[in-house]
Amino acid sequence: MVYGSRFSNPSQSINFLSLLRPTLCLLIATLFAGPAPSWSQTPDQAADFSQAIEAMRGGRLDEAAAGFAAVVKHQPNFAEGHFNLGLVDEELGKYDDAVASLHKALELKPRLRGANLFLGICEFRLNHLDAAAAAVQRETAAYPKDGTAWMWLGVVRLSQDRAEEAAEALDKAAKLKPDDQNILYHRGRAHLLVSKNSYAKMFKLDENSWLVHRVLAQANAEADRHVLNTAV
Repeated sequence: MVYGSRFSNPSQSINFLSLLRPTLCLLIATLFAGPAPSWSQTPDQAADFSQAIEAMRGGRLDEAAAGFAAVVKHQPNFAEGHFNLGLVDEELGKYDDAVASLHKALELKPRLRGANLFLGICEFRLNHLDAAAAAVQRETAAYPKDGTAWMWLGVVRLSQDRAEEAAEALDKAAKLKPDDQNILYHRGRAHLLVSKNSYAKMFKLDENSWLVHRVLAQANAEADRHVLNTAV
């Protein structure tokens, strides 16, 4: 897994998306755990909404998409309906459609939890990194204790080659969710890049500095230790 210029099209990285899929599924389950939002509805419309949610939970995404589309057609000011349609379109890989639905949800309810996060994820998969960062930052500002949002901010910053900002975001994510392996993986990667960039700048400033020689000596010692451990 690579980032930034080494990760030019996030939407095509199957391994990357597979790594984060469990986190997304958990977040979706959390968002759907509570009762359905209150809204002006007929019994048939309420039933359609509930059936669409059950279809999404059951992985019947086309059925869920049709259900949520019908809901928002009859209730165009129902923010949660647009949000859920956006989630389904994200799962189906229809990222442009998802972005449109999520924007509509946020227009109707700016602090709708998860909407900016999934908007950022969709923008990320479209390789719109600045838009992705802006959306996820809005989520972390509104919900600063959401470890998943901080993780995604770190992931986006890595893709922007902004390793120090990525490390800062992922440190916050790790404090909130210390046992999350996805967060630990990305956090480790971010700090490795910070270290690499720092040493590269040292070498550029003065390649003959004693500190540069010390870093090289430490690197050689670590390499020798790795060889010995492998041999054993």
